[in-house]
Amino acid sequence: MISIRRYLLKYLISVLTLGSLVIAYFIFFHARDEINELYDNNMVDIAATLESQMSVMPFAGKGLLGPSQRVKLNREEEFLVEVWSKEGESIYRSHEHIHFPLQSGRGQFITQYDGKDWRVYSLDVPQGVIQVSQPQHARDIFTRQMALQLLIPMIAQIPLIGLFIWLTVGRSLQPLSKISSAIHARSASSMEPIDSEDIPVEVLPMVQALNALLERLEAALQAQQRFTADAAHELRTPLTALQLQLNLLARSKSAESRETAIGKLQTGIDRATHLVQQLLTLARLEPEAITRAHKVVSLTEIAKTVVEQQAQQAAVKNIDFGLNASGTSKITGDAESLRILIGNLVDNAIRYTPEGGKVDVELYSAEGKVTLNVTDTGIGIPETERGRIFERFYRVNAQQGDGTGLGLSIVSHIAKQHDATVEIISNLKGGTTFRIAFK
Repeated sequence: MISIRRYLLKYLISVLTLGSLVIAYFIFFHARDEINELYDNNMVDIAATLESQMSVMPFAGKGLLGPSQRVKLNREEEFLVEVWSKEGESIYRSHEHIHFPLQSGRGQFITQYDGKDWRVYSLDVPQGVIQVSQPQHARDIFTRQMALQLLIPMIAQIPLIGLFIWLTVGRSLQPLSKISSAIHARSASSMEPIDSEDIPVEVLPMVQALNALLERLEAALQAQQRFTADAAHELRTPLTALQLQLNLLARSKSAESRETAIGKLQTGIDRATHLVQQLLTLARLEPEAITRAHKVVSLTEIAKTVVEQQAQQAAVKNIDFGLNASGTSKITGDAESLRILIGNLVDNAIRYTPEGGKVDVELYSAEGKVTLNVTDTGIGIPETERGRIFERFYRVNAQQGDGTGLGLSIVSHIAKQHDATVEIISNLKGGTTFRIAFK
């Protein structure tokens, strides 16, 4: 399991350590250049001072004012000062046990002696040559000491920074712990939004997304509860009717009464079956149900399939039933849902059209929109009831027809899924036209 706190601590400490080493590296070379420049200038100053004093300085043999007995120069401020006569004889050496030879070059330069780099400043004077020199390693020791003195505090502060990061990140993650505790404290049916007050801006999008999810879950839960209640209510009536019809069949004594009871029982079974099918279809269309990827489909081909399937139902009532398609009818959508939409419109039209009537399915394209019309010569829909016909289980003239009141609710769901508009054109004498315009 990944820990944000450990992840940040690990990488921030690594970056700090690496940064400190890089800084120390650059400090070392920068300090080395600065120190070399400083002590090179000191060498020039020493030579110039010695030149100005040579006429009054008492040279005694090979020493002056007690030459040093050192055999190495390990301090950055210590120089080897030598004076040579015009004949090349050493007349003064500040460290009599360091035998650095007279160099042929003049001015400032670097040379090799005893396998090491030496920095040298050589100056011609009337008495001979003044030579001031120093091994590079003496300066490097000082440079390393300086870099180390800067690096140690930088490295020493890393544990303190790590502790600060650990505490700060922990404090910053407290809102997540608060959200987690709030979620754990909820019941399975609690869909109230999580309080976003005092939430950091970095966490706010997650809280908003979670609240949006809770809102969708609440809608889905309410739809499920509503569906369960509606299904229980609507199934009670046909099941009771089936029980009564079964009792009538059991008490029937003559063949004629049994035939009548069987016919009514079959009708009740058909109605209950149709109701269950419509309920299952509606459940699949509820919010958060299984969503299918939309693709380009032909409404004409779907309508032909529906007309073929419903032709027998129309023939039983001697209804003039047909399809008229013109122009393009291709849209982006889900073929199965569109088949259900057209099927429900056609089924509704046939159910509420009297025997000998007419039902037409028409498809055409105009102004970039594909339009579907399903027209019948049925009982019509009063204007006062048109606003309610898409409600579940609402039936116009419930005493007529044997519908469930779910077909148009299903049509409304599918139309919304396809961003289509539904228009009703109806009168009580001329039947009804349902017009679906797809964008």
